[in-house]
Amino acid sequence: AIPTAGAVASVAGSGDGAGEAGVALAPGGSPTAAAAEMLLPISPEKERLASVVLPEAEREAQAQLSTCRALGQVAGSVAEVLSSAGAGVQREVAAASAGGVDLEAKLQADDESVCKAGCTLLAACRGLGEALVGMASVLTGSVLTPLEEMQRTLEKRHEKGKADLAQLEQYAQLCEAALAESAQRKAKATGELQEKVKERDSGKKKGSLLRLLKPTFSKSENKLQHAAQAQTAAIEEMAERMDQVAEARANRDQGMAAFVRTLRHVRATRSRIMTASLERCAGAWAEAAADLRGMATELARRAEGLEGACTPAERA
Repeated sequence: AIPTAGAVASVAGSGDGAGEAGVALAPGGSPTAAAAEMLLPISPEKERLASVVLPEAEREAQAQLSTCRALGQVAGSVAEVLSSAGAGVQREVAAASAGGVDLEAKLQADDESVCKAGCTLLAACRGLGEALVGMASVLTGSVLTPLEEMQRTLEKRHEKGKADLAQLEQYAQLCEAALAESAQRKAKATGELQEKVKERDSGKKKGSLLRLLKPTFSKSENKLQHAAQAQTAAIEEMAERMDQVAEARANRDQGMAAFVRTLRHVRATRSRIMTASLERCAGAWAEAAADLRGMATELARRAEGLEGACTPAERA
């Protein structure tokens, strides 16, 4: 329920000085957030959200992103190795020669069986290089790049969430400080009102002398009225400050809960990205494996066709 002026007056109570408002003040009388805490206590659930749940969610999200970062780094390093190896294989095949003559041209002038076998071997090597470059490309495009993009996107989102939450926290602290100051002013106004009441009651006890001091008595009543008005204004201001604190805390808590949900969503996002990456890798590598198996089959067939080659039974 939103506090009212009456509720504030009830919380403030009566008495002298700052103590009558039930508010703890810092040394020198400076209002503190502790004052607002005494007037509007934070629930244990909200305390736990800020002190336990949020830090834990941040640690888990950072650990999950760290794992993805490491996987991306490995994928990038392996892609560089494969790409370099594949390019090297293709380069060597393209530059192959025998006695200063292009190797493929040299094979064309050789026996037909040797020509076919040699050309098949060159084609297989060329295909191997292409396969290595292709696998490197898949690692880069399907694993490294998506993981890096996810990392950047989530980190940027988390930075914004932290900045938004910090603003909400700062505003809540400002409202709490204003409430503490308002409570101090209310305490002062109440103390002054009680002093004026005591002065009036003391004047009444003087009996007939009041008739001689009527102007002074009227002045005392005016002071009492002004003090009462000041206390009423302080109470109303305090009620308004309490409403502001309650609203600011509610907005902060909602922002904190939303940020926790964002942090916890890292797990699902990471799984979705990695699932798509692995599926693309699996498809590309299965295709490469099929190509390599086809090359192996062709190499075996050409080997059997060479003149003087042993049959499988003879090799056994």
